[in-house]
Amino acid sequence: MIVPTSAASNADEFAGELASQTKNFLATCGGRLHDVSVFSLSMAAKCVATSDGFWFLGDNIPALHVVEGVPLLELLRVHVEIPVIGLNDGVAAALGEQGCVGGAAYGTPNVLAITVGTGVGGAVVANGEPVFFDLASRSGEQPTENSENRNGPEIGHWKVDESKDAPRCGCAFDDTPGSDRGHLEAMFSGKALSRINLSEDEKMPLLHERGLRYLPRAILPLAREYGVTKVVIAGGLGAALMSEGFGRNLKTELGDIDVAPANFENASLKGAERFAQLFLVTQKVKEN
Repeated sequence: MIVPTSAASNADEFAGELASQTKNFLATCGGRLHDVSVFSLSMAAKCVATSDGFWFLGDNIPALHVVEGVPLLELLRVHVEIPVIGLNDGVAAALGEQGCVGGAAYGTPNVLAITVGTGVGGAVVANGEPVFFDLASRSGEQPTENSENRNGPEIGHWKVDESKDAPRCGCAFDDTPGSDRGHLEAMFSGKALSRINLSEDEKMPLLHERGLRYLPRAILPLAREYGVTKVVIAGGLGAALMSEGFGRNLKTELGDIDVAPANFENASLKGAERFAQLFLVTQKVKEN
């Protein structure tokens, strides 16, 4: 069920709107919030651990588009009065495809999911658990694992082309010359294609060629680190590529690592559900 939310001017209004819509939905099912064990939230935003809890920074959500981020989970907890957990939607999508029946990597312990659309993102599941990282570094290097955060490795901002004239990324992390050149998203994404003066018929072959050249530079380090045996390709452009044989050609570059298209249209929602299950298992272990 998809329920649109009204525009909110700040994070507290946004949290109140989410709580209100949730209560309304439960009422249609004959339920109440206090019958729910945990509220699990998947957001198209960065989720960073601070001394005050998790803070979300979301460029695509006006109420969260502030420099320092907002304590959305805590604000939502005040409104719903039950435990609230959350994670980045890309990580949630990977967890959905790996941990839910019908997922493209269901039952595979170590998985990397890559979403190719306007931008490009990635997320790792290792031993059935999501792996979290620091925010992408300004130099375009692989970020450090950080179990306190709720972000993926942000592979779109890894430097995969060291040439001085490589295309610039839209992230513009800082003023260091060349710091935003050659990022994966600048080479292989919808944004990258939009900057190239080619016909639509010419763009997909170019994306295919660039994917085979640059994606392994992001995939293989993570595969070695976490024992990844399957890569799931998601997103609008990802699905288009996979329908044209990209997965078969990418597997040739990756050796023993399987490549599969995503199965779920709502993988991030499935992942939020799976994250809640893992949370409840952890709470039960703590109680015992």
